[in-house]
Amino acid sequence: MADALVELVHQLPRERLDRLDAPPAPGAYLQFLDAPHLGEVFGEPTATGCRAAYVGVASSSLRARVPRYRRALAGISELSEHQVWVTLVPCASTASARFAESALIERLCPVLQGLGWGSRPPGAGRPGTTTSPIHALLAGRDWARPAESWTRPSAGWGSSSIWSGRGRPARGGRRSWGPTSAR
Repeated sequence: MADALVELVHQLPRERLDRLDAPPAPGAYLQFLDAPHLGEVFGEPTATGCRAAYVGVASSSLRARVPRYRRALAGISELSEHQVWVTLVPCASTASARFAESALIERLCPVLQGLGWGSRPPGAGRPGTTTSPIHALLAGRDWARPAESWTRPSAGWGSSSIWSGRGRPARGGRRSWGPTSAR
């Protein structure tokens, strides 16, 4: 069933984020980049849209969820909303939307998954929040630590990493991200 879902997704249309008109239904969504200049960061297949960069879920409404990425991209100088393309997978229920998201993440291994590529702008001043790796990698967030201060993924990744555009954590494994300690 998951393989059939992946095949279906490859046949669905993509819309630019800035032109998207999503339905008010639960569903999964895939984001693709059209940003070849980011090939060294995310790998050529992801930066050129040949591979999904991120998979998400809207539990109640794709129309409410997906456009929030426009706000999250504000201030990031290396990537804009017209460089993000979205494929929508409307579903009949929240449960089927969550299944679709899980199956697509497992099969497609999106590079931005788990790196803080969220739909809400991170709160630089909120207590208990830290800079996510994605905001350290993409310029524009004045408060984000530069990418050089972050460790590369380790536990569960083996020899692959986001830097080559390959890999995913082992089942049950976690990505180990965080600022490097002072040496």
